[in-house]
Amino acid sequence: MGCTASVRADSHLGDQPADYDQPVSSAAPPAPTGSAADAPSTRSLLGERQDLGFKGPATANCQCLAVAVGQPGDPAFQWSGNQPKTDPNAELVIALSSAGQACPEAGKNTLGASYWGYEVVGSDVVVVVENAAPGRPLASGAIIPRPMSGGQVFVRPEGKAVPYGRSADGSGRCRVSSFASEAAAKSPSEMTSDMAHSTP
Repeated sequence: MGCTASVRADSHLGDQPADYDQPVSSAAPPAPTGSAADAPSTRSLLGERQDLGFKGPATANCQCLAVAVGQPGDPAFQWSGNQPKTDPNAELVIALSSAGQACPEAGKNTLGASYWGYEVVGSDVVVVVENAAPGRPLASGAIIPRPMSGGQVFVRPEGKAVPYGRSADGSGRCRVSSFASEAAAKSPSEMTSDMAHSTP
């Protein structure tokens, strides 16, 4: 199965552009397919959003991490600028937060969870979470590709030293949304109902 990845730009290397929908690096996002290829003007760029914050329920649905998946207008998302436009048949928004979570695994020296990137594995999209680093902005989310029919959205830690993003029992990656049907984009409330499940 093929695997493509998008890693967030190193925001500490230079000035951020005022328009978050403009490229910040020369790396091209995955090539769009289907409806996304037919309507490129409706799509925002895939990848990290520095203007996105998490304001969903504080209850952790992954280990030490609360995650929301949906479209830009979902009440779980807070935008510091203009809300981006996305193609709901090709794109999703994901936001995450470790704030306020009881997380003994994190210890006392962590600055919290931060979005690192995503990878496409078969029909699934896997969002990777890292430990926030001193001197770099904490990234609370991104625009990611919508999984292919039958695919799911997972979260996983970037490495063994990262306590955030495993399934609730700590045994593997965490499933945060399922797209088992071939229907068009689910509503935010339908996607929220999927987020109670985790898969090792």
